[in-house]
Amino acid sequence: MYQVLICDDEEVVRSGLKTIIDWQVLGWEICGEAANGITALELIRTLKPDLVLLDIKMPGLSGIDILRATASEANRPRFLILTGYADFEFARDAVNLGAVGFMVKPIDEEELAERIKDITVLIAKEKEISQQLAVVTQLAQKDLYSQILSGNLEPERYQQYRSDPSFDRDFQVALISAELCGYGDRLRFLEKALQDYFSFLKHETLIQDNMVVMIFFDERQEVILRYMEQFHRRLNYHEKRKDSGLHIGAFASLGEGHHGLAGLETSYKEAKALYSRLFFEMDIPCLTLKKAPPLTGNFNSLAFSASELLSFVEIYDTPKIDKFFVRLRDALYTSLLHQMDVKKFCITFLMELRSLVFTRHPEKELSFNPASDVINVIIGSRYLDEVLDALHAYVNGLADILVSEVPANNILKIIQYVRNNYNKDLKLETLGQIFNCNSAYLGKRFKEQTGESFNSYLDRLRIEAAKKLLKTTDLKIYQISEMVGYSSVDYFFTKFRKYEHMTPRMYRAKY
Repeated sequence: MYQVLICDDEEVVRSGLKTIIDWQVLGWEICGEAANGITALELIRTLKPDLVLLDIKMPGLSGIDILRATASEANRPRFLILTGYADFEFARDAVNLGAVGFMVKPIDEEELAERIKDITVLIAKEKEISQQLAVVTQLAQKDLYSQILSGNLEPERYQQYRSDPSFDRDFQVALISAELCGYGDRLRFLEKALQDYFSFLKHETLIQDNMVVMIFFDERQEVILRYMEQFHRRLNYHEKRKDSGLHIGAFASLGEGHHGLAGLETSYKEAKALYSRLFFEMDIPCLTLKKAPPLTGNFNSLAFSASELLSFVEIYDTPKIDKFFVRLRDALYTSLLHQMDVKKFCITFLMELRSLVFTRHPEKELSFNPASDVINVIIGSRYLDEVLDALHAYVNGLADILVSEVPANNILKIIQYVRNNYNKDLKLETLGQIFNCNSAYLGKRFKEQTGESFNSYLDRLRIEAAKKLLKTTDLKIYQISEMVGYSSVDYFFTKFRKYEHMTPRMYRAKY
């Protein structure tokens, strides 16, 4: 609906204009009315109507005065002048000042309806042209920003825009990866999603170098980051709903805020330098200079030996395997390596480790998972942690295979042995020697079978035996402690309280 304001000092005229035609059928609604020129000018500026029916002669300000007062104002409404026979000279002046026409009182119903229809068509065409111009202007602005950021703007034009008022502002540039957002190569879709989501912030978007570039104008960094975090949560929510198994980590880099044309270039360069580090960040949505880690320099691959790692694998020393990968991650995270260099190192390391395993344990070759599966995961990984998780999982699988000499029926025998000998000084190392198997791997298989660690299982057996003795005998506490396998009475008290939430004496008194 278009908006019309009725301005006439005669109430009967105003009332007649409101009812003489069906405004709604013609696509209009009356937004207000004024009985004098001063009120009329105030309403024009506050209500911003599309059309004003304006009496040429009114108290306070005349119609001519109002036309002159609004002549240079943006989004000026159209004026249809209402005049008497004696006001023709004024009416001609009004047309010269931009009125779309004039009508002689008393107003004819059919003539007014036809005028309104003509004005409706005129406004619609002007709005269409205005929208087309806005699109052209926006495209031209995007092209200008693209030339500036790519360094392709001619020196003469560059100097011209340095003093352009439109660049007298603060700029902050963000670079967004379509791949890391889960959009693949659908850059246009991502650009539209970002435009919609960040619509409350002053910004421009464009596509450059296979990235979506967002240029923010006079916005605080904390506000931009808050929107980035919300958009990040939205992305992960959609991936979870699709059950894609994809986790989105860092997907954007953000330069600092800088002033002017040179500031725009500086912020872009900062964002571009950070963009190459997104691969290393899986826990934050947007990387800034403040969040970027200090880089120590070149990565020393010699500090990470496949032979050293295999020595941990062969004895199933999972804590040392875990520490090895923590150390490797720290070194890669603070290095100057690029994504492809990291993947190349990890694949080379994997092949070297696999070759060593084949050399030392040829009898296990058929049990190993194909290295090609891991290599494909590494190549397709979007973040450092995904690469290392794949490599770590493969190494843990090697450890399982190399020490998998404990069949399921042997585990049951070991559990039975523990139940029969819980009162002895039992340790995993002791059981490993008795049953000729790796103690660390035995601990893992024991927990898989019983649902609890070896030490917890042994403590529970001992406490259950102690409870029976407390209820059925008059033996002293220290005697019961020794009989169930605890040489220290204090330690026995600690364990008993942990499982029964009372002391042995309290238990005996209760039962």
